Amino acid sequence: MTMPAILLFAAIAVSAQAPSSDLSARVESYYATVLAGRVVSYELDIRRLPEIKPGVEVVAIHGEEKRSEPPRGSRVCWVKVKENGRFRDLPVTLTVKPIERVPVAKADIQPRTVLTRELYEMREVATQSFGATHIPSQEELKDVWAKVRIPGGSVFSERRIAPIPVVVVGQPLKIIFRLGRIEAVAEGQALEDGRIGENIRVLNLVSGFKVKGRVESENLVCVE
Repeated sequence: MTMPAILLFAAIAVSAQAPSSDLSARVESYYATVLAGRVVSYELDIRRLPEIKPGVEVVAIHGEEKRSEPPRGSRVCWVKVKENGRFRDLPVTLTVKPIERVPVAKADIQPRTVLTRELYEMREVATQSFGATHIPSQEELKDVWAKVRIPGGSVFSERRIAPIPVVVVGQPLKIIFRLGRIEAVAEGQALEDGRIGENIRVLNLVSGFKVKGRVESENLVCVE
């Protein structure tokens, strides 16, 4: 191969790679914006980029703007392109591997334990496997308790915690029976946990019947 031919071949190779390199940089820039201030650090593994033909304009990268959680793990974002006056979206497949500062149990926490600051610590953890699962912030851990056993060393997640109910199982309370303007009151006992506005089962200690009513306060359930 002559020298001019070699130079021509190299120029063609560079021009063919340039669009892909530019698109990769735009995807990386997009995720830098999406993840800014939400994670400690991250790695981005772009697995597949669409082929952008000459004459096709790349308009924008989109797909993760409205997520409440930082993007984690395998996912797809989209390249909006304009071709012959028409817009379409082309997929980009990639993996996001973030490091986040999250609450971690210091030791085993039993169900129905109120979560206090002494029970957990904030650690920097790789959260790729959590996907879209909500990991609560330290501010969100106020007035909550463990819904299930939380093993020591594990990350808190929305599946493991719940707001502290105003009524708990076994608690004595009053049951108000309402029928139009008529009301009757009976002593009762909670058979389920409940927050204000929720319907729970209660035991009427007078009749022995189990009924379902709406929690109106910490010691009052209404049956209508």
